[in-house]
Amino acid sequence: MELVMEDTNAGGAHRVHPRLPAALALTVVLALAAGPAAATRDGAPGAGAQSIWFGTLDCGRDAMLQQVRHPAEATILASGRVALPGTGYSFAIPELPGGGKPVVTIVEGDRSRRFIDHSILFARDLDAPPIAAVVVTELPEPLQTGSPSGTLVAMMSLQLESARSVPGLPVTFVHLSENPVAGLEMLVPGRAPSACFPTSRFNAQEDLLTTMGISQFVVDGQYLLEVSLIVPQVPGSSQATPAQARAEMDRFAQAMAGGRTSGLTPPPAEARAPGRPHQPGLTVGGASD
Repeated sequence: MELVMEDTNAGGAHRVHPRLPAALALTVVLALAAGPAAATRDGAPGAGAQSIWFGTLDCGRDAMLQQVRHPAEATILASGRVALPGTGYSFAIPELPGGGKPVVTIVEGDRSRRFIDHSILFARDLDAPPIAAVVVTELPEPLQTGSPSGTLVAMMSLQLESARSVPGLPVTFVHLSENPVAGLEMLVPGRAPSACFPTSRFNAQEDLLTTMGISQFVVDGQYLLEVSLIVPQVPGSSQATPAQARAEMDRFAQAMAGGRTSGLTPPPAEARAPGRPHQPGLTVGGASD
C-alpha cells in the first residue's frame, strides 16, 4: 500500500512509501503488550528516572507544561515502570535518546488538539522540555470502526497542520509495510523540543542537521499509540540521520518493553475495544537504512 499526502509546507508532496519491518523495530508492546503485570527481562525494572510528575498542558499561543510531584513517585521509581491510568498501558522507563535518566511527566486527558491524549513525557531535567514521549490517543467512534489506514491518514493531516508552524520544514511519512497492524513512521529533520512536544505545533532547530525527529504510530482498537523522539546527532558526525533515529527508536522501544519482543502481557480486556483481538509479539518499524 502507498499513501500520498499533498502539502505545500515543505515545497512538495509528502509521500508515504513502504518500508520493510526490522528485527527489532518499534515493539508493539507500546500498543498491544504492556499490561500492568508485564515484567521486564529477567524481572528487572527499567532504567529508572530522576523524578515522576503529573502534568497539565497549555498548548495555546505560549506553550506551557505545569507539573506537580506524583504522590506515588517512590513506588514508581522502585518499580522502574510508569502507567497511564485508565488505559491499561504501562511501560518500563527507558534511558533518553543520547543517554541519561529522564524526568518523567504523566499527562492525562489532554484536549489541546482534536483528540483526547494521554502522554508520558521524558525530559533531561525538570526545567527542560520533553525530548521523548509516548502518547495514547482515544480515537473517536468513526475512526474506531473505520479502517486503520483511515486513522493513519487522519493522523498525517494532524501532523502536517502542526508542522506548518515552521514554514518549509521537511516532513516525510513512511508506511511500515508487511505489518499485521497499521503502522506509520514520520521523520522530521531539525525538530526541536517544546513544552507541548509531540502533540502540538512543531519547533525547529536553527540548523536542521543537528537533530532528527522520529515518530512511529500504531492503531490498537480504540487507541492510536505514538512514540516520538528527538534524536541528536552523534558526536563527531556531520548530521543526524534517519538510520540513526531508527536505531534509537528500536533501542527506546525495546527498553520500554523491558527487552522483550514476544510473549508479552496485553492490557486488561476491559480497557480494549471490542472486536479487535490482541495480537502479541507483533512489531512495527524498519531496518536502519
